Parts: sequence; structure tokens; C-alpha cells
Amino acid sequence: MLSLREIQIAGEALNSINNDREHHFAVTCAAKCDPNILGYVNDLIIQVDTINVSVVCCFVSGGIRISVRSCINDINAVELTRFITEGIGSGGGHRQKAGGFISLDKMPDADPDSIVDFLIKRVTMYYENFDIIRAEEYTVDPDRMKIFVKKPQIMGFVTSDSIFGYGASFRVRSVEADFKVRASDDLIIMTDSRGSAYLIDKAKFDSTYEVTEGVFDVRADYHPHAICFDREPREPHKLCFSCCRSRGGAKVYARRLDRNTKLYTIWDSKNYISGMVGDYLVVRMDDQRDVYIIDRERFDEIYKEL
Repeated sequence: MLSLREIQIAGEALNSINNDREHHFAVTCAAKCDPNILGYVNDLIIQVDTINVSVVCCFVSGGIRISVRSCINDINAVELTRFITEGIGSGGGHRQKAGGFISLDKMPDADPDSIVDFLIKRVTMYYENFDIIRAEEYTVDPDRMKIFVKKPQIMGFVTSDSIFGYGASFRVRSVEADFKVRASDDLIIMTDSRGSAYLIDKAKFDSTYEVTEGVFDVRADYHPHAICFDREPREPHKLCFSCCRSRGGAKVYARRLDRNTKLYTIWDSKNYISGMVGDYLVVRMDDQRDVYIIDRERFDEIYKEL
């Protein structure tokens, strides 16, 4: 139940929305209030048919609390929140809902008008800072991409139907990307020592890797895990990987990204993988639908220029 004052706060915030018609996002500042009220206001704004992303803030003790909502696949709410607060605060949450905090130590002269202007600039910068690539539509440009060959290496793998059973629907979460999986005996989940996971079909796996003995050790703070949509409660399930060795010699096209990029792979058309400037966009020569992103340090470990 809301108090009269909370209704007034919500009404004032809704009445002072700044709406960007080009990018379809909205920003507003509310009077000091409980985080639940901030979220309530944002849940109302994101229901507007012309608004895809909304950011609501309010001043609290020591800083500024922000609430972020997104209703489109191309904008991840938690990623946007971390972009907004980079260097001046922190943020966390999920794809559609997230929250963050900006320290007044970093913005000592902030007031409601200036913080709204700041948020508008940051969200606009976020929108204009990314290219979007959809793997099924991507065409290799030989003039921009070089040919590299894969070095032999040890990797981890697990067949998708061995986790929750054949046909199970689940999400894999890893250090670099989340993606949905429909388990089958033809789909395999791979990982490297840093915990970066991706999908590969069995035919491609058999031609590229050979199974070796042992359990693969993921030396990362964030271990890949899966959450099954078909089970309650939806508890994270830590993935256990076996070892395999790449045969080496597989050829790819690759180029360094000169703009931050969001990539939708052939495996998941709704959840993107993020690549930053300097990372590599990679396309398998034997299957040019198979497009992926590898961070710059890892790329040098895996590939050498042909």
C-alpha cells in the first residue's frame, strides 16, 4: 500500500519525464524515496508504448540511486547501468531490471537538473557507442578481415543433454555471455580456462576436437552454470566439463573491432554477446554463419595469422 506522499512523489516524477524520441528512452528524477517507489515509478514508465528504456533517479544519503528498465533485446539493463556508473559508482541486476548508485564524492555539485542532463548524455552515448551484428545476416568482407589458423589447445566440453536431460530448456551463464539452450545429443557446450562458454554442434566438434582424459579446470572467479526453465526452483547448476584437445589448423576470418559491438549468434537471436574495441570478430571459414567474438588477450593465445 502506498502513502499519499509516495503517490505525490510518483506523480511529480512522471510529470517531469524527459523523453528522447530518437532512441526511445526516458529519464526523470524523483524526490528522495524508498527504492521500491523508485522501481514502481520506473515500472509505470516502461509500459509506455514509445519508450523502450527508462532511467529514474533520486538523491539519497551520500549519493544518487538509479533504477533502469529495458523492454528490448538490444539493450541490457544491467550493462547500461554499469556503463552509466562506470568510474563514479556501481550497478547490478538483470537484463530487464537493474539498479545502481552514483557517489556524490564523484559528483559533488550534482542537483536534480544536472543529474538528469548527465543521465541523458550517458544513455545517448551508450546507444551511439555500439554496432549490432546478427550472425545470420553477416557477410565476410575479405578486404577488412585477415585469415588466421587455430593453435592446438586444451578445452572443456559437456554435451547439452547430459545436464538436465534430452529436450530440456535452460540458460547457460558464463563470464562473457548468457545464452539459451534446447538440449540435444547434437549440441555441445564448450569453455576455456577463463570460463567463457559457447555452443558448437557435434559434427563441428568431432572435426575440430579430440576427447582426452580428465576433468577440465575452469580457473576463473565465475564458473559457467546453467539454470533450467523446466524445473522449480530454478537453482543454478554448476557445469562440469571434460577435457578435449583441439586438432589445430582450423581456419577463420578475423578482424579487430574498431567499435563496441553486440553480436547475436546463430544459437541465440535474443541474447547478444558484447565485444569491446580491440576485441576480435571471428568467422569460421568452413561455416560462415558461425560468427563469434573473442577478447583480445584470448585471441592471441588461440590463433596465429596465416
